[in-house]
Amino acid sequence: MLCEDGSAELLRLRQNGVSRGVPNPPASFGAYSFALVNSTVAASRTSLTPVNGSMVPVTLSLSAPDTCNVNCTLTAVGGSDGATAADWQITGPMSANLRAATSGSSPMGRVYKLAMMCTDPATSMSANKVLTVSVPNAGN
Repeated sequence: MLCEDGSAELLRLRQNGVSRGVPNPPASFGAYSFALVNSTVAASRTSLTPVNGSMVPVTLSLSAPDTCNVNCTLTAVGGSDGATAADWQITGPMSANLRAATSGSSPMGRVYKLAMMCTDPATSMSANKVLTVSVPNAGN
């Protein structure tokens, strides 16, 4: 089955269940994207080293089911430990530079959250995905 056929097939199966008397069906069925539910985004680095305050490139990659087409774009970055917009740069649809920790960083280190907007072209549905990248402090 092709990925773009998944939503129509799911709707067909749901409607057939209702017409055959499946107990307590919902009044309506919500939209569903197999491609979005079953795709993941990963970062090339999940921990930034060396601990020297430099900007470190991070590339994001998408893994989707074989017959599915999903498009993702990095939309926002946020960080803990007093991180500001000066500590990250979005460099492309699937890449960013993140500042590594410095010796004066919090004992817990810094955590960046990278927000992605992913779209399934077959259904025109979108979903947010969030990645975490950790920055250890100088002692870790």
